[in-house]
Amino acid sequence: MASTPRASDKEFKDTYTQFLGGNAEMYGRHLVKLCVPSGNYMRLLGFGGQKVVILYQDEALDQRRLLHLLLPDAGYAEEERFFRSAKTLIRLDMEERRQGRIPPFSTVFWASKNPPFVCMEYIEGVTLRQYMEAQDLDLYSRLELLYRLAVGLDLVNSNNIIHRDIKPDNVIVDNSGMPRWIDFGIALFTRDNPLTRTDQPMGTPLYAAPEQLMDAANVTFKADIYSFGRLFYFVLTGDEAFDLEHLPLEAVGPYSQCVQDESHIDRRYASAGDYIADLEDNFDIQIAPNTPQPQAPTSLAQAVQRMAINTNVNPGKMMRYFGTDTGQWNRLLRSVKAEILKCFV
Repeated sequence: MASTPRASDKEFKDTYTQFLGGNAEMYGRHLVKLCVPSGNYMRLLGFGGQKVVILYQDEALDQRRLLHLLLPDAGYAEEERFFRSAKTLIRLDMEERRQGRIPPFSTVFWASKNPPFVCMEYIEGVTLRQYMEAQDLDLYSRLELLYRLAVGLDLVNSNNIIHRDIKPDNVIVDNSGMPRWIDFGIALFTRDNPLTRTDQPMGTPLYAAPEQLMDAANVTFKADIYSFGRLFYFVLTGDEAFDLEHLPLEAVGPYSQCVQDESHIDRRYASAGDYIADLEDNFDIQIAPNTPQPQAPTSLAQAVQRMAINTNVNPGKMMRYFGTDTGQWNRLLRSVKAEILKCFV
């Protein structure tokens, strides 16, 4: 059943049409305000599938965020996939944070169906392609990137999501060097009825599995494994020749097992988790999980506040107990800073 036009959408659709018609700077501000009253338009970041992505500044929160907007003519299937993706990422984000891990994708803040948009975290960083072009990484650093990406992919796949568009441009490496998956716009949610028509190709030809380029509706998680193999090659070599001779000897086996053709799908890794285990064995690596690193307090006052919070003590009461003379704090900090701060990190 197709979506029916809503009268309340008229202003939004008219503004959106003008925005897409080449008047982005003129109509962008109004378009963002219709969705996020506290948002100020910054720039159009690009088109992706059936949506556009706009960078805006949320003045109320003093943060840059992303506005994902469906195109005006997006159909029922695209709208369902759009919101299903947002709801799934919210759930996974909450689960990861409860475990004390950094989510391997952008955080979804909120969504609206009238007008249809999703507000997401803006990850400060560059695409994986840009990162590889700018950095001269040693083999271990490249493997660390791949390991973290595989952990994220395993999380997504194990929650019944097939990304279907794995490529260097759909990974952001943030300013701390952590890779994060983006753009689940054509993801397949295997628990629900498929929204993709049979025999419809999807994905980026250079990275998509052969079976996905023939029938994207009926692929399995092994399509993502194939695409990840291509990504594995790109990260290790910096190019897209996909020639085994360019790979380190230890990488030939894992790469080949990822990219078995459609007639030998059963020979591909069963999951990204199996790939991770092979990576650890072949290269003898152990990488810490994606957990945020604690920042050392920069003053004794901050150290005491952190101790109070961690022990469920009211920080204000603790500060009053120790005294609040700024000169005393600073003199004490200069004399014993290193030893005291170690106790509270």
